[in-house]
Amino acid sequence: MRVAKRVAMLLSLCALPALAPPALAQTAETAAVVTEIKPGRGRVEVKPAGGGDWRPARPLLALRAGDVVRTTENATAVVLLSGGRGTTRVEGAAGSFTVPGAAAAGQGQKAKALVEASLGFLLGTTAIARAPFSSIVVFGDSLCDTGRMVALTGGAFPAPQNYAWGRQSNGPVWHEYLSSWLGMSDAVLNYAVVGAMTAPAPGYPTGNVWSDTFPGLEGTDLTSQVLDYLSDVGGVADPEALYILEGGSNDFPRVANPAIIVPHLAQLFGMLQASGARHIMVMNLPDPGKTARVILGEEMGVLPPGSGAYFSAVAALINDALSATLDSMTAPGVTIIHADAYTFLNNVAAMPADYGMINVQYPYLLFGAGTDPAEWLFWDDLHPTTRGHQIFADEVLVTLLRSYSPRNAKAGPAPVQSLRGLTIRIPNGK
Repeated sequence: MRVAKRVAMLLSLCALPALAPPALAQTAETAAVVTEIKPGRGRVEVKPAGGGDWRPARPLLALRAGDVVRTTENATAVVLLSGGRGTTRVEGAAGSFTVPGAAAAGQGQKAKALVEASLGFLLGTTAIARAPFSSIVVFGDSLCDTGRMVALTGGAFPAPQNYAWGRQSNGPVWHEYLSSWLGMSDAVLNYAVVGAMTAPAPGYPTGNVWSDTFPGLEGTDLTSQVLDYLSDVGGVADPEALYILEGGSNDFPRVANPAIIVPHLAQLFGMLQASGARHIMVMNLPDPGKTARVILGEEMGVLPPGSGAYFSAVAALINDALSATLDSMTAPGVTIIHADAYTFLNNVAAMPADYGMINVQYPYLLFGAGTDPAEWLFWDDLHPTTRGHQIFADEVLVTLLRSYSPRNAKAGPAPVQSLRGLTIRIPNGK
């Protein structure tokens, strides 16, 4: 029945329940977030500031200044401090940590230092007066999934003992930080699923690379995600929403061909645009040659020498073709925002100290015991730590605002003076 509706939607470019997984709970008072919990034989608990009872902690729990986190026996918790202040590990039989006050406005996070709201306060330090979009709709794979795959697999994957619930990382992923900074954490519709390809392919009829391991993944590819959303809204996309389209990395090692990946993503962009979407963010392929999997593969002899450079070159060709194609098909009145994950990954790999990183080559899960995960780029062999996601979100926020700056004027015939009340300051011509 669902397949028939998808076919009808493709031909007509019927309402099914909207998917709205819980978003990162943050408020203007949030000073930290619990990003990782490993209870072991013990417990991780939180006591509110000013007193009260201890209560069980959960992943992504927002904390205020003065809240106390404690662990018992061999339990471990990781607390991510706001304002780019890094993480604190609480562990052991007598582990205890009192959350300090939030950092002063503008400290730690480059994006927040660049973004000034029209009422004269900094984004993220005070609740913004009006959300810049009606909602944020996400289509993607493991870089965006916040719970669909873990629900589809009955809690089996991503393995909860190694990952923050529903995420292939140790905490929030990049669009959760972005939505929080935009004051829109409670306005996210997330259709992303771990393992999603852009569309079904030979050998992968479900369009998901995990379909040989887990049943029930039919219809989780990006094409199906977009069709599900359009079915949910009766074929008319909300023109006031921000749409995030991220995918292609799971296609890459299986169909590493610009003639396949680019048309699939372009088709999805065109479907959203034709259905009424006016604000579309497209993330390009991260550089696979800079991932821990490829680096380790070459070092261990699993991949031939030069594999990383080859993968990087092919991904760059795909990204160039994708960018040119999408720019050429963007209609008047539509803003396309290019989230450049490829360049970001290369910049961090080349200048790790500039991003507060000490390790940008190996996965924390294998080699990081006893160190701070906030100083590592990769959590596993492919996916960033939550700190890596946060830094990327910094870059994306600046890109988002640049896309609406007066000099770009991409959102229609009249120049855009700001993003719905948010203006941008870019010092030194950066």
